Amino acid sequence: RYGSQDDPLVTMSYLTDVKEPELADAYSVKASAAVEELKNNLPAANNAAITGDYVSAELTSGQTLKCEAGTELMLRSGKANIKDVEIAAIFAAHFAWGRRAMIVRDCGRLFDEMDWRPYDYVMSGKYRNTGESIHRTVKWCEVAAICARLREFYLGGDSLESLGVDGIRTGIFGQKEDAKAPNKKINMMRRWMVRDDGKVDLGLWKATDPADLLIPLDVHVYEVASILGLTQRKQKDLATVKEITGAFAEIFPGDPCKGDFALFGYGVTHPKETKMKNRNA
Repeated sequence: RYGSQDDPLVTMSYLTDVKEPELADAYSVKASAAVEELKNNLPAANNAAITGDYVSAELTSGQTLKCEAGTELMLRSGKANIKDVEIAAIFAAHFAWGRRAMIVRDCGRLFDEMDWRPYDYVMSGKYRNTGESIHRTVKWCEVAAICARLREFYLGGDSLESLGVDGIRTGIFGQKEDAKAPNKKINMMRRWMVRDDGKVDLGLWKATDPADLLIPLDVHVYEVASILGLTQRKQKDLATVKEITGAFAEIFPGDPCKGDFALFGYGVTHPKETKMKNRNA
């Protein structure tokens, strides 16, 4: 089936179909064993560093926080209103593609520019408006344009919740109407604002029912959903979003987006396994 040394094209199929899966499986077993050994040899308090989890710590006046080398800190203090949170969510969702460390870094750069007062910055009408990149292909002038549209909305509106998906797409991000678009970043932002899990999802929008939310569809979510049989579609469009959301609505009645992180997380932590399973499906 796989030919000989004189037939390199067929020989390549042997490497792809046989050797690559064998090497991937062997690597996965060894890597898992190494991680478990590392966990067992470190104090339980350090396990968060291995799993990539953040640990919340509240300090009162006079207290000191000591960290190991390489610890990633996110320091926050002060007060924010719902408009501050909405604006922060708009940009966090807009930047949410690429490596997590890069997303966190570039969101921090943007909020530093805003002096950590997003609403005041937006309403000032004075924005950094250059062609330099702030996050990957996103430029400061694009951020300025979004800020200008946010300012226009807030001059007569109280909350972005009233806009819905299509209104945010056209009125805030300045994109054309598209009846087939999956609107991943908008659905993700709405999940943060509507659901309330006490961790990531804030639950600040009370007029929207969590049952009406749609799964934020990206490549990781799509690949895992396909493996699990949650969708049979090949297109990554709104119809696929609704199909996956509908499947989760049967598992989590009234809260279909509860399954979002499971799909996304597995796709990110097991990219090779996901691609191989999809290729063999």
